Amino acid sequence: MKIEDLRRISNEEERVAALYEIFDEDSRLSSKATRVEFFTTIRHIEKHLKPGMKILDLERVLENIVYTLRKKAMM
Repeated sequence: MKIEDLRRISNEEERVAALYEIFDEDSRLSSKATRVEFFTTIRHIEKHLKPGMKILDLERVLENIVYTLRKKAMM
């Protein structure tokens, strides 16, 4: 599937699922620049988290960030 094909999908849920079949967030975060983005985002979010708070993942875009924060909370 190509980006152009996404426009033809009328169902929002199906369109989002198809979008994640095209993009691979893990490989996007493999460069030095995007790793800096990742760790900067983690650091900013952690400033606002308090013990016992829960993290709601509203977008799969944040999947790696939420996973990392949840893992740290379990330590």
